[in-house]
Amino acid sequence: MHSNNWFIEALDWMSCFLRLVVQLVVTICLQLVLQSLVSNACDWTSHDWVDQTMSYQLIQTTSFAMHPRLIEYTSLLLRLDEQATC
Repeated sequence: MHSNNWFIEALDWMSCFLRLVVQLVVTICLQLVLQSLVSNACDWTSHDWVDQTMSYQLIQTTSFAMHPRLIEYTSLLLRLDEQATC
């Protein structure tokens, strides 16, 4: 019985330590993000990685949506949907 209580207490301490580490990491990450946002807000000419990533994803999504097979598949689905509703 004594060893079981020690095990439960050790689990409680490890759980508290893990929560502390997670909170510390989250706090540091938030500070870094806020610092980056503040520094980039004053620089209107900067082209940061977020803008580049979003532009790339927009181009990629648009080119994927315009793929001929996807257009054929979409039109087929629309026809099947119309037939199901009629």
